Amino acid sequence: MQLGGDLREPQSESNGMPKTGTEEEQMLLTPSSGKIIADHLQITEIQVEVERAVQQVGKELGARRELEEEKKELKISTKV
Repeated sequence: MQLGGDLREPQSESNGMPKTGTEEEQMLLTPSSGKIIADHLQITEIQVEVERAVQQVGKELGARRELEEEKKELKISTKV
């Protein structure tokens, strides 16, 4: 089964495994992905769960980015 729409394949290394390590994490699904998944699986209840998960992950990634920016700013200010 192949899903279309906003879903994207995760980037992978030449061995087919997902990239890991120091690369910045990114969202693979969008809020509209919930409807696409629900339609393809014919499970309407899953749309809300996917949307909620996307929102939670988005908040977590945003918080991590802010924390990284604060760390960078602290390093810069302590060097001066």
